[in-house]
Amino acid sequence: MIKKGYGKFINKLVVLGEFFIINILFFLLLIFPLGEDGNIIFNKKEELLILLNLSYLPTLFFQLRKFHEKRIISVLSILINSFKVSAIFFISSILMFVFFDFADLSKNYIIGYFVLYYFVLTGWWMLTVALLRLYRKKGKNFKNVVIVGNSKNAFSLALELSSVKSYGYRVLGYFAKERLSDKNEFSFLGSESEIVPFLKSHKVDELYCCLNDEYSDKINKLIEYCENHFVRFFLIPPGEKTVLKNMKIDMVGSLPVLATRKEPLNNSLSKIIKRSFDIIFSIIVILLSPLWLIPISIAVKLSSRGPVFFKQERTGIDGRNFYCYKFRSMYVNDLADVLPATKDDPRKTKIGDFLRKTSLDELPQFFNVLKGDMSVVGPRPHMIKQTEAYADVINKYRVRLYIKPGITGWAQINGYRGETKEKWQMEKRVEYDLWYLENWSFPLDMKIILKTSGLIFHPDSNVV
Repeated sequence: MIKKGYGKFINKLVVLGEFFIINILFFLLLIFPLGEDGNIIFNKKEELLILLNLSYLPTLFFQLRKFHEKRIISVLSILINSFKVSAIFFISSILMFVFFDFADLSKNYIIGYFVLYYFVLTGWWMLTVALLRLYRKKGKNFKNVVIVGNSKNAFSLALELSSVKSYGYRVLGYFAKERLSDKNEFSFLGSESEIVPFLKSHKVDELYCCLNDEYSDKINKLIEYCENHFVRFFLIPPGEKTVLKNMKIDMVGSLPVLATRKEPLNNSLSKIIKRSFDIIFSIIVILLSPLWLIPISIAVKLSSRGPVFFKQERTGIDGRNFYCYKFRSMYVNDLADVLPATKDDPRKTKIGDFLRKTSLDELPQFFNVLKGDMSVVGPRPHMIKQTEAYADVINKYRVRLYIKPGITGWAQINGYRGETKEKWQMEKRVEYDLWYLENWSFPLDMKIILKTSGLIFHPDSNVV
């Protein structure tokens, strides 16, 4: 299942507006200078405009514009994220001004420009949110929701989601042991046994379950189905104690709902930390590329006929496909995209075998990291054919796609890398990937990177 690029389109539109604000404020302050010393250096105004636009680029590497993906968003969260973007822009600009000798630039201009930018940016974001809400109010960009259970909390939630059209939720109905009343405004979809057939035949984005402990087996089976088919599952407390391992409390309006697991990387600060490290680390590796790019490229080219780099479509975050780059380690063949490498694979070249065992063939993936398709640390991305095959036979396989794939990962340093001859080997790899998703921390990433570095000199015998 491949996600639509709606979020990316909105994000590009929002960013385009931000660059427009940068430039229009520049010209407005030329026409209406702030105070007697408010005029900028006119013989450098073109250079200053270029610097301002370049200084804004670092803000694009942080996921601070995700507000359009949230259905229920507060003004405070917009103000906070707008401040973060403005702060990054300010710091980046100051560094640029110092580096390119704009030290005598008017303080009034600098302060006035960035204060104005913050308020105009906030206004722009609020306008886009308002327009998006209006768009959803007209029945566009909605999420289909079903409710399981007929408790008071279940119907309160259904009312909360459907009462404000701008949230963009469409409550398809509810499943319960029996219909409550013909007068109920929500459609009765059937008993609990009919849920999975309904999910298979209808497009459902989110399922909110409100069943008590006597239905624990059904709840667990329902969770498994949802997590294997990109249906977000939320558990509503029915008034009794229903506790599942690793559940996290979220709020929908005034009602608490339980997500099936904690995901540290859903936190904005955690995302900023991880993405910042990815950018810095990948830039360092790429700047050092003459030390590895030239000799490896020559070796690959001399080993056999064909290109230096190998490009393959793989599955990324949320099921979105991307092109993953590697040094070519095999002779050119027609099975590269469908048949994984094996231990004594005759398709491998001698230099390719060495590159694979030392993981040096993965170095070009730092360009994927800088681009944003991958992270330095995360679950390894699989070929499209592998994803389709494993998703049908391995429980919770698709959950590992909730985060960006990585060059290395927790499963890899624990011995689950390379060829997977048996089903249990991939099951263990998925188990370690899910543990990483639920227990991410920056120190953990550092530990994984250090252990991966050691594997270059002491290759794992399982690597093929």
